[in-house]
Amino acid sequence: MKRFLLWFILFPLFILEFQAFFAVESFRSKVPSVLEKLELSHQLDKSDKPVWLELSPNPYFGFTNSRRGKGRNNFGFLSPVNYPYKKGEKEYVIALMGGNFAHEVYRKEKNEHFLSQTLEKLSFFNEKKVTILDFTLPYGKQPQHYGLFSYFIDSFDMVIEISGLNDLEMAAKIHTGFPLEFPIHSEHLFSYKINMTRTLAELATTRAHLRQFIDLIESPYSIKNLYVWRWLQMSQFDFLTDRLQTLVDRKRRLERQIETKSFQRIPSSEIELAKRSYQIWQRFSELTKKLALANQKPHLLFLSPGALNSAQVLAHSNNHPIFNLIKRELSRFSEKNQDFYILKRTGKKHWLESFETTIKSRIKQF
Repeated sequence: MKRFLLWFILFPLFILEFQAFFAVESFRSKVPSVLEKLELSHQLDKSDKPVWLELSPNPYFGFTNSRRGKGRNNFGFLSPVNYPYKKGEKEYVIALMGGNFAHEVYRKEKNEHFLSQTLEKLSFFNEKKVTILDFTLPYGKQPQHYGLFSYFIDSFDMVIEISGLNDLEMAAKIHTGFPLEFPIHSEHLFSYKINMTRTLAELATTRAHLRQFIDLIESPYSIKNLYVWRWLQMSQFDFLTDRLQTLVDRKRRLERQIETKSFQRIPSSEIELAKRSYQIWQRFSELTKKLALANQKPHLLFLSPGALNSAQVLAHSNNHPIFNLIKRELSRFSEKNQDFYILKRTGKKHWLESFETTIKSRIKQF
């Protein structure tokens, strides 16, 4: 009788262990395909660099850098003081505006004070302290520069703007149907992008859990009597595997929706896109100059050394109609507007030398 009871108890356990063994072995056979899915889901993430997580949206001038960044002020700029800025009596404030290129120039100024120390020696400033403030925008372009200028116009005495014609190159590369006046990376505020963010977060969590299962089953220290426990976990594993595939499919679907959703007609040709982009840059650059003149704020507008290179890349050739169009229009703009300069890399002379020399010579004429 005792043997029968013992057998009655142990036999179901033996069957359970036997089933668990084959369930786990079946699981082992699934691991390679699951690893492929894990790798695929990881590759799908690589194209979504969360640049926008480092940016703070602003209703007047697009995006600024996140205020949570180290060394940033209340608006996300690199200046050590908050805005709006109240200058001292013996202080002359120069605003440095522009996009990524201008941002690097300000970093150099902040570390080396190469421009402020040079300008303080000029008689124009009458022994005033020259303070250069950062008003550069990440991926900045017009009309966001105009919005920034008009918003903080009482915080500075003069503006040095370095434009890179980013709206020509960047808009052509990442144009998503938004009006060209919109800030670059506006698509990151689109509702589909918010859903994409949630999907990416869920993908990361699902991958982590699946990785734990795989590490456990492949561990050289696994104990035989854990088979039952692992078998009971198979349903959870299958759920996570299905969940991973669902999230991968959802991400692809969202990407297609983002690509096809458009707020306006996309330009029919690169020439049309370049022409419209340039017209926006020209119109708001001229408005900035008029506003500066009306408020007696000197405005020196520079075109960065790589601006024409950007146009050349966009055109694929020096003889392309786009490149010729941009050169022709820039020439006209230069004739109509004072204090417009195109920085070039010529021979051994660095563009920075030309930049400093132009500013000094122009200020001496004030």
